[in-house]
Amino acid sequence: MKIADMPGSSLERADWSEIRGFSHRMEYPFDMREAKGRGEPQHGACTILKEMDKSSPKLYEALAKKKKINSVEIEFERDKPGEGATEVYFKITLTDCRLILARPHIPTPAERDETTPPHMDECGFAYRKIDWEWLSGGKLPTTFDFSAPQS
Repeated sequence: MKIADMPGSSLERADWSEIRGFSHRMEYPFDMREAKGRGEPQHGACTILKEMDKSSPKLYEALAKKKKINSVEIEFERDKPGEGATEVYFKITLTDCRLILARPHIPTPAERDETTPPHMDECGFAYRKIDWEWLSGGKLPTTFDFSAPQS
């Protein structure tokens, strides 16, 4: 994950943070009996679980002081079958963000294994605009912008 003006401490990618978990809930309230929607689609926080790193204090400050974050990039990697390499196959970019959840924590013994970092941050981002981009085998981009929801 790369956050504008908040460099992370990844050993593999300069200025990026290592993500260990991700979730993003979007819902459309829908009445099955009447076969119609009940309101607008709802976007929940885009939530990540990351290793605590040098971006952590800046993230806490952004929440405490209600600072805008210009952009957050989240890339999804997977193994490339038969090649022994990895590829970035999907990317999410959040624009005009606010950090709305920050939860530093130490995983419990039940949550740990030999690869679990000892200190983690759970962070939730609200956003004005979200871009989703499929990258494997050719680019397939799409977007949603709250300032122009019908675009």
